Amino acid sequence: MWRRCICATSRAAGRLASRLSPLVSRLSGLTHISGPQM
Repeated sequence: MWRRCICATSRAAGRLASRLSPLVSRLSGLTHISGPQM
């Protein structure tokens, strides 16, 4: 029961991470570029 829940959550987390990684990299690049200007 617990293992199934953990497996499901980890799978959902992996899906979210794969979906958010491009956005995060883009945002980190923007912050890295705009960092010195601030």
